[in-house]
Amino acid sequence: MAADDEARRVRDAVRRHARTRAFAEAEQILSALLSDPGVQAARARITPTPTPPLPLASENTAVRLGKTTASEDTWVLTL
Repeated sequence: MAADDEARRVRDAVRRHARTRAFAEAEQILSALLSDPGVQAARARITPTPTPPLPLASENTAVRLGKTTASEDTWVLTL
């Protein structure tokens, strides 16, 4: 049992290290790409499209959570 636990612990540590290393490499690549003068010039030419704000709940907004029918496991959120 102890050998199995040790093997699992080592596999988990290797998996964590590989994931951390992959994210670090990806971050370096994206940083290099975004710092490229051609990419910066292209980004400067893009006009951002504003996103509309989400509607805020007011005192006239009612929220009700309930099942659609007694026999179903589906819940419905009604605003």
